[in-house]
Amino acid sequence: MKEVKPALSTNPPSEVDRLSSLPDCLIFQIFLNLPTKDVVQTSVLSTRWKTLWKDVHGLDFGTEDFNTHETFMSFVDNFLERNRGLSIHLFKVTYDSSYKPDLVIRWVDTAVRLKVEHLDVSDDLSAQDIMMNPTYINPWALEKLISQCPVLENVSIDRIYGDGMPILRGTSENPKMVDLTVIARTWNLLSSLEHVDIERPLKGEALEMALVARVKPARSTNPPSEVDRLSSLPDSLILQIFLNLPTKDVVQTSVLSTRWTTLWKDVSGLDLDAEDFYIRETFVSFVDNFLERNHGLSIHRFKLKYDSFYFEEPAGLINGWVDTAARLKVEHLDVSDSFSEWDPMMNPTVLYTCSNLVSLRLMGMGLPNPERVSLPSLKTLVLILIEFTKKWALENFISKCPVLENFCFERSYDDGIPILRVHSKSLLTFMHDAGYHEDYEEEDRFVEIDAPMLKCLKISDDRTSSFIIKSPPSVVEADIDTVFNLTSERSLGIANEVQKREMVRDFLVGISKVKDMSISSSALELPVFRNLYTLRVRFDSYMWEMLPVFLEVCPNLKTLVVGTSENPKMVDRTVIARPWNMLSSLEYVDIERTLKGEALEMTLVGYLLENSPNLKKLSLSLDDSLKKGESVHKLTLSLDDAPKKEESDIFIELLNFPRLSSSCQIIVR
Repeated sequence: MKEVKPALSTNPPSEVDRLSSLPDCLIFQIFLNLPTKDVVQTSVLSTRWKTLWKDVHGLDFGTEDFNTHETFMSFVDNFLERNRGLSIHLFKVTYDSSYKPDLVIRWVDTAVRLKVEHLDVSDDLSAQDIMMNPTYINPWALEKLISQCPVLENVSIDRIYGDGMPILRGTSENPKMVDLTVIARTWNLLSSLEHVDIERPLKGEALEMALVARVKPARSTNPPSEVDRLSSLPDSLILQIFLNLPTKDVVQTSVLSTRWTTLWKDVSGLDLDAEDFYIRETFVSFVDNFLERNHGLSIHRFKLKYDSFYFEEPAGLINGWVDTAARLKVEHLDVSDSFSEWDPMMNPTVLYTCSNLVSLRLMGMGLPNPERVSLPSLKTLVLILIEFTKKWALENFISKCPVLENFCFERSYDDGIPILRVHSKSLLTFMHDAGYHEDYEEEDRFVEIDAPMLKCLKISDDRTSSFIIKSPPSVVEADIDTVFNLTSERSLGIANEVQKREMVRDFLVGISKVKDMSISSSALELPVFRNLYTLRVRFDSYMWEMLPVFLEVCPNLKTLVVGTSENPKMVDRTVIARPWNMLSSLEYVDIERTLKGEALEMTLVGYLLENSPNLKKLSLSLDDSLKKGESVHKLTLSLDDAPKKEESDIFIELLNFPRLSSSCQIIVR
């Protein structure tokens, strides 16, 4: 039975950030069709996007997006201030009447001065009447307003009881005014109503139809210029956007307008999950039709997820599809089988010589040793729970990919590869995940890495005994989580133990030029990491006292993040007690594990404060039981703070710790 566990992030880098390749002007155009809340959230995507949202000439949000009224008001004021002297496209604000009327009126006046094109102001609190509500002091005010709009084409009025307008005249000189909608509303909205069943047979009488009209879907009141803005984009750009969406979502766009009815069929990519189909034959037919429509063309992506248990001959079916996709010069191929009982053999005849293939991701299947492999364009290879018929098949495969840059291998415990050699002159990123399977005993496995251009190395592996690095690369980022198959239940002879330690040290020397490292192992003898500026360590609880060993070999370290694994056991160690060198370069420390005030934890905090002359900030989290009062969410303790009687013992202890750095702050989360 195959081992199934959460997969590493395996999206090909070439597909992750496609939108960022668009020019700013086009991204702004897309942003104008999104709520401001969603636009602001794009700031976390990349450095480029961090402040991009601030240049959007449109605002669309409401008070419900904010915890406090003050934050909401400040955001609106900042938007108007940023656009001073410019023109804005959209100003859409939803508020309630608890705000002062003059504040909302001031915002509207400012937006008008900024030559706003689309203005939408809504008061959610309808129980009060203020000047911004649709009530009219003069009964002829609305009639006059309409008459002064010479190009007005669409009017929608949702009337309320007592709006002060006994007679409504809609008079316009514009012959194009074709849409005038008036809803006379006397009663409150039925805001919670979801289902209506009128059992009496209707005869079409006026009263009956009036009743139905009150519960029919509300008429869209968005200005026509805002409803279908995306349709103004050229087909080529819309199809490019569709390539980044699942096919299920792309097909649903066919209901948007007549133009979009068949547009989805022109997308040169397929991203389909068999779970989205009630009938398997419909899924098969959909894939067949896609390949038939693209006959004689090239396709960008072919991505399928299925369960081979539900297909009579899955191997032949999938192999046929993949072969056809390869003949159509597919660039990105992703095939995943979620069935975990057996592995259908993936043996398409054309795939391994597809000259256009840029990324390949396979999951849950068997691979043969193909007679001929030639993948001159392949840059990203992701293999998850794959079994091989010959132990050298993968090594041969990698060697025939001359421009391979990213290789992610999440291994099955019985994948048939006792020795994995990764030889590549172009490889930049290597991720190796083998995990641990407690019910399976196996011989030692070995991994040999010969990749002189390697920049990022990530290892999560409890079963591989030996990692060997040849042609030491200039690794910039490393994430090491392994015990080199050396557990407490497994004993080694003295000779083997010495050999193991030498291998571990040689491996770490091979990556000693790393600048950013995460490490989670307890069986390490460390070399000096002179280029390391950021270190993240994840220890079992009993290994916290080994931290000084790591810090002593990082003479230029500036940022330290201390995590923990889930192993709660403790053993007797007294490493911190011995004198250590000053941590002269350390500036920032973040202890992620919630502290409970145990002696070992406080000793660690004291060690960092007493040995770091340039430390600027130490951040930590305390267990709720150590805080006095439930309102404590964040507290900054400076050196000149004096303990207060109402503060907990843990705060007082933190304040009393000697600090070598006079400017250091302790941030308690």
